[in-house]
Amino acid sequence: MSIAVGSALLSALPAAAQKKGYEEWLRQQQQEYKQFLNEQDKAFLTFLKKEWTSVRVDTTAASSVDNKPRQIPRADDTPTKAPPAEEPPRNEPPRNGPPLPPPDRPFAEEDSAADPERFRDQKPPSEPDSFPQNGEEQPDDMEEATAQLDAATGEQPLPEPPSASQETPPSEPTPPPENPPPGEEAETATLNREASLSFFGVSTTVPYGAASVPSLEGAPSKSSIRRFWKTMGKGPYRPTLGAVQKQREELGLSDWGYYLYLKDLGARLYGDASSNERVLWTWFMLMKSGYAARVGYRGSEVFLMLPVDQKIFGRPQMHIDGQRYYLMVESIGGSLRTYKEQHAEADGVLRLDESSLPVFEATSKRRTVAFTFQDERHELEIAYNPATVDYLQAYPNVELEVLFGAGVSSTARTAFEKTLQPLVVDRPPREALNLLLTFAQFATDYKRDQEHFGEERYLFPEESLASDYSDCEDRAVLLAYLTRTLLGRKVVGLQWPNHVALAVRTGSGLRATSEDPTVTVDGDTYIYADPTYIGSDLGMKMPLVEGQTPEIITVKR
Repeated sequence: MSIAVGSALLSALPAAAQKKGYEEWLRQQQQEYKQFLNEQDKAFLTFLKKEWTSVRVDTTAASSVDNKPRQIPRADDTPTKAPPAEEPPRNEPPRNGPPLPPPDRPFAEEDSAADPERFRDQKPPSEPDSFPQNGEEQPDDMEEATAQLDAATGEQPLPEPPSASQETPPSEPTPPPENPPPGEEAETATLNREASLSFFGVSTTVPYGAASVPSLEGAPSKSSIRRFWKTMGKGPYRPTLGAVQKQREELGLSDWGYYLYLKDLGARLYGDASSNERVLWTWFMLMKSGYAARVGYRGSEVFLMLPVDQKIFGRPQMHIDGQRYYLMVESIGGSLRTYKEQHAEADGVLRLDESSLPVFEATSKRRTVAFTFQDERHELEIAYNPATVDYLQAYPNVELEVLFGAGVSSTARTAFEKTLQPLVVDRPPREALNLLLTFAQFATDYKRDQEHFGEERYLFPEESLASDYSDCEDRAVLLAYLTRTLLGRKVVGLQWPNHVALAVRTGSGLRATSEDPTVTVDGDTYIYADPTYIGSDLGMKMPLVEGQTPEIITVKR
């Protein structure tokens, strides 16, 4: 039973009769709780002291939808054959310069101090998207320096970490709360600082102590990283972590949003100090939040490794014990050194799920979408939340399954309910679907991602509302949201190598005709709907994909 839960239960008992018993219980719970954490932390510190291993970094995965047409056909063009395939897309250069190359030999920790730039003049290998085996263990020459750090064998206490004021000026000290949470009295007493962070327009404040913002002593190595982690573990991090988790709940943050918040808070705490400290601080807080995050180092740089189940495109990845990890950098090749075993309490993975978007300030921007349906002209004012769009633009490029199940902000949802829903509510199912299909066809102009962004990038529904341009998968994602929410119908995505469309489940008054192209999923029939095929109705297929079988993208909501 956690201290917080136990405190809540005892608080329901008569205060006078239970005061003495409560205090005794509280002391016991504090001792047991801290002892439990100490045992887990000591075990992890022992893992960090053992030999680290070299792990190969895979090349980045590219989007599976490519080679889209530069110009899209119209339904009334009636082409006699599918348009010719486009030329293969050019390889876009990385945004942040050339990839980091692999080492030409297995490297030991002393390499980082001797020549941290040694690996930056070689070409990275091309690796398949597979599960590579870990490299051989490398000898470690730092045991003498770390012998005194063994938490399980009566090690000497660490020196006091440098004051955080050396890195970034803190806010005015704030007194601790009069009644700090049970089990955190001693830690709360040391929280004489607070960090103010504006997270996509929302002002938040988090208390912290100087001991919770340590420096990395020396070059990255297993010894210096272990010392950083131990200093954090001995510091008053629990009240800070509790405040961060409260902010997460109030903002409605997903796993990815929570990671972004911790990353931004770490940047606020360390200011212009080395990015390595910001990475290590985020790593520690993610682990203490239950995530199986890792770090690896190479030369003079530390890299955060995020455990994610879904695919992320355009980010280097690596596999350890069957788990996929992503590095939050544009490109890197070769190998990193990392520890083998994980903290017993850190086994969670980040789920990329934005079905409910964060709660930001309800601001809005508006744009007009004009289209003609059944000879009637409609000009609808659509609103979106710019803070939500900024948040989604900070999202990695992920699998289409994530986007097909995504939601929108309350601003956009209310706008759709006021403008589009009245137009479809009393129409027959096929007619209502055709109206939404027409809206999605004309909500933005068509432009391929390569011409729009310089790279392949999928848009969430709210991003499409804020954009002048979109391509096939963006329109299919937007139509999927409208069909699911305004009509309450299930959909699946249809994916070909060079195109993406949608299919809508039959039933509740919607039937497939003999002319409708359909797919069957789990015994249910779905009718094609293509928001990129201008002028098309439900049950029409773009000539580009004629004779090809699509991959089905399931949509859970």
